[in-house]
Amino acid sequence: MAESSRLLLALLLPWLVGGLLVGWLAARLGRRRLGWPLVAGYGLLLGQVVVAGGLRLQNGLGGGIAFYPMVAWLLLLALALGWALRRAAPERLSPRWPAPPSGRGDTVVALLLVAGILLHLLPSLVEILWRPLFPWDAWTTWGHRAKLWVSHGALLPLVAPSQWASGEGYTISAHTYPLLVSLLQSWIALAWGAWSDTLINLPWLLAAVALLLLLYGHLRELRCSRTCALLPGYLLISQPLVHTHISLAGYADLWQAAFTGSGLVALLLGGQLRDRFWQGWGIALLLLGVAVKSEGMVWLLVALLLWGVLRLGRWGWLGLAGGLLLLAGGGYAELPLLLELPLLGTLGLVGSELHLPLLGVQQLGYNPIWGPLLANLWQYANWNLFWYLVVVALGVALYNWRTPFAKTGIIALLLPLAAVVAIFLLSDQGRWASDYTAINRLFIHFMPLWVVVVTLLLSGWQVRR
Repeated sequence: MAESSRLLLALLLPWLVGGLLVGWLAARLGRRRLGWPLVAGYGLLLGQVVVAGGLRLQNGLGGGIAFYPMVAWLLLLALALGWALRRAAPERLSPRWPAPPSGRGDTVVALLLVAGILLHLLPSLVEILWRPLFPWDAWTTWGHRAKLWVSHGALLPLVAPSQWASGEGYTISAHTYPLLVSLLQSWIALAWGAWSDTLINLPWLLAAVALLLLLYGHLRELRCSRTCALLPGYLLISQPLVHTHISLAGYADLWQAAFTGSGLVALLLGGQLRDRFWQGWGIALLLLGVAVKSEGMVWLLVALLLWGVLRLGRWGWLGLAGGLLLLAGGGYAELPLLLELPLLGTLGLVGSELHLPLLGVQQLGYNPIWGPLLANLWQYANWNLFWYLVVVALGVALYNWRTPFAKTGIIALLLPLAAVVAIFLLSDQGRWASDYTAINRLFIHFMPLWVVVVTLLLSGWQVRR
C-alpha cells in the first residue's frame, strides 16, 4: 500500500471507529440518535483515544508498535461496533432537541461564517504541510518521545535525568508527562513508514475540525439557528493564538482544549437541560483530558467545582464560603488539611503547600503578574476582540439578571477565569506568566466553553426543556 493511502487510512479509520463508538454508547445509554456533527466531532476524539490505547496494548503484549496489526484491530472493532449499533438502534431516531427551521437570511449569514472558518483552516493546513515541527515543547517533549518510539518500534520508557545519568535508558526533563499526544504522532509516522516533521501534525487540524463540529452540534441541539450555532466556532478559530496552535502544531494545548473544553460544554449544557446523558458525557471527556496534560487533573477539579456551584442553593453557597474560609484559616495556621483519594493521591493544604492529585506539591505564594496578564489579554493581538465581547456579554447578563441562564453564564465565565488567574497569581507557576511562557496557553483550554457561553448570553438564549 502506498504511503499516501496508509496515511489517509490512519486519519480516517480511527475517526470511523470513534463515530461508531459514540453512536453505540449513545444508544446503549438510552439516548436518541445524535446529530451528525456531534457524532463526527466526538467520534474523532474517541477514535484518537482508541488508537493510543491500542498502541499501548500492542506494545504491552510484546509486539512493539506497528501499523498493520493496529489497522486489523481497528477494522475488527469497526465491524463489531457496526453490528452492535445495528442491534442497539435499528430505527433512525431524530435528535432529542430538533433545531428550528432557518430562513434565507440566516442561511446567507451561516454560509459567510462557514467561508470565514474555511479561510482560517486552509492556511493552517498549508502551514502544517510546509513547516517542520516547531519548538519548544514540540521538540523537547511530545515529538521527541514519538520519534524515539517509532525509530525503535516500541514504547520505550523514559526515566528521570538522574536515573539516565546512572546509565538507564532514555530521558527527557518532562518524562512524567501523559503519553496521548506522543502516541498520536507515532501513529501517523507508523502509517507513513518513516518519521516526518510535518505529517505527524495532521491530527491537529482534525482536532480543530472536531471542536468546530462539537460547538455547532451542541448549539443546534439547543435549538439555536445555524448562524448562532456557527458563531462559537468562528469566534474560536479567528483567535490568533488558537490559530497559531493549529498552524504551528505539535503542542498538547489544542488537544487539552478539545477534551477539557468539549467536556465542560457538555457538562454545562447537560446541567441546563437536566440531561444526565450529557452531564455524564462531559465528566467522561474531562477524565480523558487528564491523559493529555498534567493540567487536566486541575481542570477536572475546576469543572466539578463549577458543576457543584451551579447546583448550589443559598445554603450551599454559605457552606462553600464557610469551607473556603476554614481552608484559608487552616492554611494560615499551618494545620494539616489533607485528604487521601484512592488511586489519585493527596488533596489538601499544609501551610503554604498545596497538595494536588497526580501533580504533587505546589508552593503557594503571591506573584505580581497583573502586568503580563492584562497585556496578553487586552493589549496584544492574541485573542482578537474576544475579551471585549466577554465584557459585553457580562453586561447583557447583568441586565437580564432574572433570566435563568444569566446567572449560569456569569459563573461559567468567571469561575474558570478566576482559577487560571489564581494558578499564576498564588502558586510557583507564576514564573511561567512573568516570562510570557505559558500565560496564554491555559486560557486556550477553557476557550470552547467561553465562546459558547458568550454566544448564548449575547443571543438571549433561554432553557427549553
